Amino acid sequence: MSKQNILGIDIGGSFLKSAPVDILTGTLIAEPFKVSTPSCAEPVQLVSVILQLMQHFDWTSQIGIGFPGVVRDGIVRTAIHLHPDWVGLNIRALLKPLARTDVSVLNDADAAGLAEMAFGAGRDEPTRSDGTTLLITLGTGIGSALFRHRRLIPNTEFGHIYLESGEEAEAVASASLRPKLNLSWEEFGQRVDRYLRYVDRLVAPDLIIVGGGVSEEWEKFSPYLSNLERIRPARFGNNAGLIGAALYRDYISLGD
Repeated sequence: MSKQNILGIDIGGSFLKSAPVDILTGTLIAEPFKVSTPSCAEPVQLVSVILQLMQHFDWTSQIGIGFPGVVRDGIVRTAIHLHPDWVGLNIRALLKPLARTDVSVLNDADAAGLAEMAFGAGRDEPTRSDGTTLLITLGTGIGSALFRHRRLIPNTEFGHIYLESGEEAEAVASASLRPKLNLSWEEFGQRVDRYLRYVDRLVAPDLIIVGGGVSEEWEKFSPYLSNLERIRPARFGNNAGLIGAALYRDYISLGD
């Protein structure tokens, strides 16, 4: 098993998805394997699923995890879409003796941002070396990753800001609302545009990357977005989180 390959794991509100990643190229070296996220998502249940993902790939070396919440130094600070028992837990310390390997962990949207900046939609943009790039992931909720001069500013959580109407952003523009409310692509695009225009006023990024699985339907809702010259669809879609989770170890070691 090559040392340049790390198992990336993305913990989502609906699924946990995993695949081995070549961290030199950002490519998957096997088809992603996913398992439904347990309904109450307590720590003991999710740890069991993570071990199941490792077993599926017969994996014994380094793993990287994207977690849906604020994570500082491996410790979970928020877990809005998971069980509250996660808050305060050190994921690295919890998993390392069970997985019997090194574990790195970061916010899931930050992981997706790393993938897009290293190998995806942010790689060849002028803002790669100078300026501000904001990635927004639209899924069960809304995640965000902010980069200034290519350096990650972690745990921004712009999905939980409140818009001028007093509504939380996730209650307006998350991708999960489209089927739930039977929204047309035009209606969904208008909601996303409303949210992006608000965030644009707060952060004024040079580039906005729209990610999450819904980015694969870009042509259906992008005509309803403003400032398209500064907005790009993510390259990796739903795989960005697991790719970035795998890349995170080298990102830390480089101090980048």
